[in-house]
Amino acid sequence: MNILNVITDLQRMNSNDVLERIFVEGGYCYDFAYMMKRSFGGDVMYIPEDRHYVLKIDDVCYDITGIVDVLNKKLNPDEDA
Repeated sequence: MNILNVITDLQRMNSNDVLERIFVEGGYCYDFAYMMKRSFGGDVMYIPEDRHYVLKIDDVCYDITGIVDVLNKKLNPDEDA
């Protein structure tokens, strides 16, 4: 199973976009990125202009919505993850 399979499964169970509200709008994007890091490896990264954490695996970034477009955005590694 890869990270996109897990995200897709979570989205299927997601009613009324609750998970997206929690993990994106609710400020728990770091927690989601850290949980996925524990399962899939990679690096938790912070996007300052979006005030958002993502998981970066092989130059692709992910959050609860799937692949995140980070083109032309500054990514800072999270030192604590």
